[in-house]
Amino acid sequence: MDLVLWHCNNGIHVRSSDGSSDFYCLCPPEYYGDRCQFQRKRLIFTLQVQMEGAFENLPLTFKIAVLLVRGSIPSTIISHDQFVYLPHHYCLPKYDTQLLYLINESSLSLSSSSINHSVHIHLYNGQTLEHHAWWYFPVPFEYLPVNRMAKRVIVTTFPVASEFSQKKFHNTNCTSCSNNAVCLGYDIDLDQDICVCFSNFTGRRCLIPFEVCTSESCNGHGKCIPGDAHFNLYDQFMCLCDKEWMGSSCEFQAPVINVTFGASVSITSLELAIIQFIGIRDDSDSGPNVYAELLPIKEKPSNLTLSLYNLALNTEQAGGLYLIFVHLYESHEKVDYYFKGLHNPGYSSTSNTNIEINLSDTCRSIHDLFNSTVLAQPQLQRVKSYQRLCIERQHRNQLICFYDEKFMCLCNQKNRTECFNYDRTSYKCRWNKCSDRGLCIQDHEFCPKKSWCLCKPCSYGFACQFSTAGYTLSLDAIVGLYIQPTVTNILHQSSVIQITVGILCTIAVIGIIINVLAIGTFAQRATQSIGSIHYLFVSSLFGLFTMIVLIFKMMLLVQNKQNNFSCSFLEFLLKWLPTSSDWLNACVAIERTLVVI
Repeated sequence: MDLVLWHCNNGIHVRSSDGSSDFYCLCPPEYYGDRCQFQRKRLIFTLQVQMEGAFENLPLTFKIAVLLVRGSIPSTIISHDQFVYLPHHYCLPKYDTQLLYLINESSLSLSSSSINHSVHIHLYNGQTLEHHAWWYFPVPFEYLPVNRMAKRVIVTTFPVASEFSQKKFHNTNCTSCSNNAVCLGYDIDLDQDICVCFSNFTGRRCLIPFEVCTSESCNGHGKCIPGDAHFNLYDQFMCLCDKEWMGSSCEFQAPVINVTFGASVSITSLELAIIQFIGIRDDSDSGPNVYAELLPIKEKPSNLTLSLYNLALNTEQAGGLYLIFVHLYESHEKVDYYFKGLHNPGYSSTSNTNIEINLSDTCRSIHDLFNSTVLAQPQLQRVKSYQRLCIERQHRNQLICFYDEKFMCLCNQKNRTECFNYDRTSYKCRWNKCSDRGLCIQDHEFCPKKSWCLCKPCSYGFACQFSTAGYTLSLDAIVGLYIQPTVTNILHQSSVIQITVGILCTIAVIGIIINVLAIGTFAQRATQSIGSIHYLFVSSLFGLFTMIVLIFKMMLLVQNKQNNFSCSFLEFLLKWLPTSSDWLNACVAIERTLVVI
């Protein structure tokens, strides 16, 4: 029997390179001893990262540093690990690591009963190394020799500053990290500084360039992002493809779907459309592929062209069938559902599909199809009546699908009802970014790439942050909702804006003429003998300034050049000048009353 196989237990038996006959054991990190016979106390940590909102405004890469810390202040880092998080490429990634405790704890002169350990997670922007977020988790069950922890952290869209994130650790006088790196602390187990590198640098001290991206990496159809060899050894870079391209290296042209609206579908008040694909292959474990596109209400398009780049069809998936549903949002409360049947993209990545949405494709709610008696029944009892809707001929000619709170039901060619679970709320944002004045819609339940706000009435803005409620008389509140921010030519604005500008210009011109004539009249010496003339003279000046400020305010509003100066100073003048004129006119009335008395 060969005794070498078990001599090193969990290690590797190697011979010395100095020519002697000595043998050594190479131990994995979690074992130690001359024969790897001892296990180190360790924490097996699993981290999952989820974004709070859509990826539109996020950096391309994040650097994650996981620290095992003992003690309070000053703290000591006894183990660490680092990862690269690519939010645009990975959805809910999981990172597994082993955080090792010190072999000889007695060297720290601390009793084991007084030792408290915690896990610190630091998140940095991979392009700027700006500190983005920080999490702290105490380690439970300290007595276990092999402990486990699993945490999911929520990354906010904007950096979250915290005084605790800047807490100093023991021995933080870093000297080995490069000037471009961030020194996070000192690992006393590895006897080295912890350096957080930029995305294009690697190595223990961040001195080695990591230029894996070339001009040919993504075939000129996307943006190359350096990957993480620690997390994925085979993919040194990832490609963030342009809208019309797909594939791991953006080598395939994405299929295009052309969506048109029939004459029976009104789109004058349409705000948002979601095109949903639900795969029905038996061997598919992934969820539905979703694509969404915003329809600006002011443009009122008659058709829409979508590039299905995030449908991620490849030669293995392209043979599957997909159910196509179209969601049309008119407001935050009203949404219509349409079913466009089965679709097989085929194996050609350049195939195009034409879809026309008609009123006959509408999926109706059961509240429009059943009476109050059926609707009052429990769902399990009520669902037994769903077969009647497709069997009855008078409904079959007009009905292809219907839905309730839980199910979406289709009428097949044999007039039979086929129902399946359908969550109509899965596109609502988990965290509402719409200032509580609207409904947040996103294109994926967990990893959205885009999100939009459907504002409530009297609210507007990209996050529904502006409201016309509570205003007295503000130009922004009255006409701001109808201004197209991307249009600078007044002739191309909406009719409401053109009429408003015309009325304001007429009022301003008449007001300027009247106030100029009044100023000229009250400035003559013959009128200076009357005391109230001074009030009228200043009131005319205020009236002239009001007309000038009104024109200037309207120009900034139409040209979409609103800033703090316009919102604060000009608004103050538009409210203060007319009020001051009224007070001056009141002074004139008081003086004339006293003269009469």
